[in-house]
Amino acid sequence: MKKSIGNIVAVFLLLSFLFVPLTFNGRDWQFGLTRFLFEKPIAWLQNAFFPNALSNIDFSSDTIALNLLLLLLFILAVIVTGCLIFLRIKTKEIIEVTRTISCYYIVFILLKYGFDKVFKAQFYLPEPNILYTPFGQLTKDALYWSTLGTSHFYSLATGLIEVSVAALIVLKRTRVLGLILALGIFIHIVFINFGFDISVKTFSLFLVFTTFFAAFPYSRTLVDFFIFGKQKTLNPIPAIIKNKSLKSG
Repeated sequence: MKKSIGNIVAVFLLLSFLFVPLTFNGRDWQFGLTRFLFEKPIAWLQNAFFPNALSNIDFSSDTIALNLLLLLLFILAVIVTGCLIFLRIKTKEIIEVTRTISCYYIVFILLKYGFDKVFKAQFYLPEPNILYTPFGQLTKDALYWSTLGTSHFYSLATGLIEVSVAALIVLKRTRVLGLILALGIFIHIVFINFGFDISVKTFSLFLVFTTFFAAFPYSRTLVDFFIFGKQKTLNPIPAIIKNKSLKSG
């Protein structure tokens, strides 16, 4: 049962990496593929259960369409895993492969938003219409972004931290440390998104889930070390491809 749940989560994440659209940096092909495969079933579900929702199917974060997409991907993951078990197909490495892919997915996200902060593409300076709006009339969302945009140092520092954490995850020796730091970054972002009502709640929660999945094999060891003060050794990170003909020097 434990292995089956792990396989379902792994397949769900793989499907999510493929079909949850990341429209930045010219990745519109992903949105087109998702729309082609899932638009009709999602439109039917949305009309059936959320008749007052906007008719336009938009897969951006916090939309009903994205939440329904994740639900369909999870159901599909359960079906795929069930078929693999029924056909007795070995799935021993699927979780390890997914964990490795998850790490590089996290790296990609951290680098994207980290460099956006470094080059002032995320926490931009407030627009004139914001500056001339009375403080009490600003939404929490606009107030948060506008306030952070006034500090170039904060933008640069947080961006460099995210880029540095991405580098730690890329290196196998520091991957666990990088995942712990990334988990803290994403949990903090979740608090910000809920606290200031910023519309990236679903995606930020997805990033927390992905990071926790990637770091899960080390959770027991880390708890024993940090909470109970036991001396522990982290197991080496497994490689995706194992070549028995290669010998270490």
